[in-house]
Amino acid sequence: MNQTARHMQPKQLNSMLKKSLSVEAVRSTNITKTANDYNTTRKTVYHYKDKALNAINNAFSTQSHDDKVLYHLPITKDYIKMTIVSLHGIAKVSERDIQSVIECLFDYSISTGTINGVLNDISLKARAINSSYTHENCKHSASDECFHQGKPVLAVSDIPSKFCFLLELEDTLNEDVWTMHLQELKTKGYNPETNTMDGGTSMVAAYESTYPETMLKYDHFHIIKDFKEAIQCLKKKYDSATTKAIKAYGNYNISDMQYRQLRQDMCFYRDLYKTTKTLLDWMQYDVLQLAASMPSIRSELFDFIINELQKIAEDHPQRITAIITKLRNQKDKLLAVTNELNVRFSKVAIKYKVSLNDVWDICYLSRYSAKQDTYHIQAIDLETRLGEQFDCIEDEVLTCMKNTYRTSSVIENFYSRLRPYIDPRKGFKSKRYDLILFMLNHLRFKRSKHKEHVGKSAAELYTQSKLPTWIEMLGLQSFKRAA
Repeated sequence: MNQTARHMQPKQLNSMLKKSLSVEAVRSTNITKTANDYNTTRKTVYHYKDKALNAINNAFSTQSHDDKVLYHLPITKDYIKMTIVSLHGIAKVSERDIQSVIECLFDYSISTGTINGVLNDISLKARAINSSYTHENCKHSASDECFHQGKPVLAVSDIPSKFCFLLELEDTLNEDVWTMHLQELKTKGYNPETNTMDGGTSMVAAYESTYPETMLKYDHFHIIKDFKEAIQCLKKKYDSATTKAIKAYGNYNISDMQYRQLRQDMCFYRDLYKTTKTLLDWMQYDVLQLAASMPSIRSELFDFIINELQKIAEDHPQRITAIITKLRNQKDKLLAVTNELNVRFSKVAIKYKVSLNDVWDICYLSRYSAKQDTYHIQAIDLETRLGEQFDCIEDEVLTCMKNTYRTSSVIENFYSRLRPYIDPRKGFKSKRYDLILFMLNHLRFKRSKHKEHVGKSAAELYTQSKLPTWIEMLGLQSFKRAA
């Protein structure tokens, strides 16, 4: 065979050339030229052109592929068991609804008694895992109680990790009950530096007797909520009085004396609303907020606000008297967070050999955004006094503030995740709380404002280690698709 004949033989194409030929065949308007360029036949070019066009059409086809078999799922009793635990633990489904789901999806009849038995057995395994954790690393905790079907549910959580290490249903709520559980936690190393709570009498007494050296802080959220409700109530009264005065204006059926009285009421509620709002805003933003003045100034302002509120309460005691009483009784524990900050700032002042007042001034400066002119104007004097140390001190101040907690929002967040499990219509024995606690601690967070928490469970954040999935920890086996 001569050289020319050998040259004209079709070329054997590898995968890369096949892809290139397919693309070129779709683009080309001259099939003969494309065949010559790739040293192949026109039939081959048409073949790969049709193949490429079919692939494109299939990719953008409007026909549904929902009926396509993705994989075959072997249904065993162990898989049914895992499904029961998953529906209860992740989807918070009731036992009767679990029964319906299994019958609907798998055409398999199962009794609610069997479902209850599966969950009870798993709860025992969950309790053993929950009991295996120790709590010596918990430095800042939050505690609270909620109620399920009229019975108290006690909870204690680690604030940074959101890990909950106490979730118990009790028949009654008193100091002895809290003390019993706190003593048990103490045997596992629980000895926090601070604990944030809402001021429940029995809880406070139990902590003071069991952990006398722990700094107890009252949650600021609840008292601020009272402020806002009182302000809103006075605003409504002011609006109502204003509406009555406006409607009375020009109404010849109302005497001048009645109109003057309505005007006086409007002015009274206007002054009452504005003065009370100003005082309570001072309390919220200049006393209770982290970025504010040093403790001595806050304490003086705290007392001043109470005295001014007392004057207002003489004319209008509704709601205001209750706030005054709560503020007086809780002053020390509401301001405890400020004292905690003061201790931290004292260490910063000693480290950089500056005055404590300068550190608190930097704390106050953090009220403003670094993008605002106010921040830079206020910072000029501090930068002049502190020189190159200013940035380092500011970083440490911000870190101290970040690690100082003034609300029990972590425990409230925990309750928001707990509530779907303990719907008032759902009744179950207290041992089921072991499984609920296990799930809440070991389900991984799908989202969080803290990016480092996403994709991790509270238990992993608490132990600072990678843990097996909750299914593996409970001795269950999940289905794995073939590669």
